[in-house]
Amino acid sequence: MGDMSEELTDNRGAPKGSFGQPPHVPTDEGRAQVERMAGLQISQAEIAMVMGVSVDTIQRHYAKEFELGRALQGIKLRGHAYDQAYGVLKNVDNPEEGYKPGFVPSEKMTQFLLERQFGMVQQTRQEHVGDPEKPVEIRHIRRVVVDPKALDDE
Repeated sequence: MGDMSEELTDNRGAPKGSFGQPPHVPTDEGRAQVERMAGLQISQAEIAMVMGVSVDTIQRHYAKEFELGRALQGIKLRGHAYDQAYGVLKNVDNPEEGYKPGFVPSEKMTQFLLERQFGMVQQTRQEHVGDPEKPVEIRHIRRVVVDPKALDDE
């Protein structure tokens, strides 16, 4: 007669009568890979395809790493946006040293953050005024509209 253990397993080495793949066992390397890809805004379906598992496996075993990867990358991007808006000092304790190259305060980034975070919208309008017989005078009217609801959150 054959070995008893051979009779209890199929040709895959799985117990006879079991179906499908063996349960997935997350590894530290897999967790780091999911966190890294999630931070790059890669979808769960794409991550599952790269790792050779199902989306359900990603959701079941790597939900924490998926959320953490997205959150950490968002924090990094927001930090970079604020660095651009404010400029980054070479030495915070000594502002006279100036700003690091490439990080002089950016008016555009400041405006973007004000619009996104505080609901401030800048509108520019041109008006042609004056006598039609004379040269055209153009006035630039600039106003800032503030969403009062955004200020209530503070």
